[in-house]
Amino acid sequence: MVFRCVTSLHGKDGLTSQERYPYLRQLLKFDAQQFFHVICTCADAKIFTTECRLQRLLDILCTICVETSNERTLSQLVQCVSHLAIHVRLLPQGPLLEDVINTLLLTPNLSENSEMSVVELFRSMPDLSLQRPLQLAQRNPIKTKICTYILITERRFIELIKCFFENAIAAREVFSLISQILQLNLSPIEFKEVNEYLKENIMALTLLSPKETSLLVIDHFPSYLSSIRPIPGFSIDDSLKHFPLLRESFGIRKDRNEHFLTGDDELDEELFTITFHGFVHFSKSEADKKDLDEILTEFLQYWLPFGSKTDRCLNIASSAELTETCVLLLESRGFHERAFHLLKEKLIDETSKGEFDEEKLLSSIDRCVQFSVSHRDEAQNGGWMSSLFEHVITLNQNVNNNTNLGIRSRLLSITHKLLESDTTLAYQLLSALYEAPFFAQAKLEEHTDLLKSILMACSYEESILTSIHHCQNEEIGESLFKLSKLGTKRSTRVAGGGCVRCKGIIDKAAYVFHCGHVMHMECDLNGTRTCQCENPGVSTYPSTPRSSSHSNSKRIVKRDIFSKWDDTTLDCSPRRKN
Repeated sequence: MVFRCVTSLHGKDGLTSQERYPYLRQLLKFDAQQFFHVICTCADAKIFTTECRLQRLLDILCTICVETSNERTLSQLVQCVSHLAIHVRLLPQGPLLEDVINTLLLTPNLSENSEMSVVELFRSMPDLSLQRPLQLAQRNPIKTKICTYILITERRFIELIKCFFENAIAAREVFSLISQILQLNLSPIEFKEVNEYLKENIMALTLLSPKETSLLVIDHFPSYLSSIRPIPGFSIDDSLKHFPLLRESFGIRKDRNEHFLTGDDELDEELFTITFHGFVHFSKSEADKKDLDEILTEFLQYWLPFGSKTDRCLNIASSAELTETCVLLLESRGFHERAFHLLKEKLIDETSKGEFDEEKLLSSIDRCVQFSVSHRDEAQNGGWMSSLFEHVITLNQNVNNNTNLGIRSRLLSITHKLLESDTTLAYQLLSALYEAPFFAQAKLEEHTDLLKSILMACSYEESILTSIHHCQNEEIGESLFKLSKLGTKRSTRVAGGGCVRCKGIIDKAAYVFHCGHVMHMECDLNGTRTCQCENPGVSTYPSTPRSSSHSNSKRIVKRDIFSKWDDTTLDCSPRRKN
């Protein structure tokens, strides 16, 4: 009775309403989600399993939902049908289900949940025809989830990417789609087709998002960067269209703490030059150029080996009057003096104008001082600080009192730096200061600190020199005393008998040892200069005795006592006394 009442065509006695299935319409209007939930939960109940009631109910619900065209109800019905198709293996009639799907896809602004409901239905019913749903899903606005599922299922990858390209809203999702496609198990032919199509449309992808395109190129198409290499005979300007892609690519490598772009140093250097030139080329307004020097300096800090290898980046920066960038490139190549003169020229240009920015002026002075301190030896040999001091001290005549305070503090700083490097400049510093009106005509208390610093530096140097002379005298005196003691030291009595090695007389240069022994220098074969008694392991000469230059030296002669004996028999018998 309940099922019959709910599914009645015109209500009780056919007089309740003129519309069909009034009770089902009321249930769907009241809470369609709970009603479909009851159907899914009780699908195996006796009330539904007898007389094909569940099949009839689904057909009726499909008819009602198509007539009402309510997106939410249609989506919930699709979810219910998907559940029944999986667990009960029961479906509405084919034409009715297709009408439900087509009606849902005709909704102008279909929600993502509704799209996913249709996708789940397609997955649970692989035999459904997808041609008409695909046509409806490709209409503007495109249903990305449905198009993605259908075209990936049919392996139509290029067509899928084109669908996203041609739709302004879906174009923002093309990068996630490409990543999804590249992670699929593509056949060699499919992979080649997708790669060729994407490489042909890198510029279009760059217009959508340079950073996402750079990630795609670095991770999947690194060989594409080699095609950006400037063609011989063509200007570098022809490659500037790739500037957004290259800028983001270098940024990604930096974020990954990698010091290469492609792995080919020569190619990376050329691509870096294009990127460097692009920064300058696309900063057209003066406001952009003010920040460009700082941007390029920061950019070069990480990629300095590529930027400083040749003069190309330096020439580009010089033509654009980017002082800090030029200084960084010159410093990296060892041209420190040129870099300092460039900083000083910038300072002179700023002060030569009728009106100048106080903050920029003081900043330029500080930059010159900082650079000189960083290269102290070259600054001292080249007189950088002295020339800077001479220029700064003349600025007082052209600046106001407020700026004058800043210049005085810089003068004090420069004076300290000069005195630290060479205190012999104290006289020249004082002379230069007294020639300046602001110093010579001022009260003593106004420049007390500056004068004290000069005098203290001179006193400090005099004290250091005095201490050094005192140390020298002490060290020399101690050495002379030791030498005199060695000269008057009593030696051990020299033992007689000649050379301790060869036993010959001492007639040539010889060593006298502390033990009293004497040895010819030529007898010291090993060059040890040690006596035989100190080194008993060394034996004396076994060879012939050493020749002597003295012929009158006494020699021991051995007598032969048997030389004059007669050749007679020797009688050794005992004799008796008579």
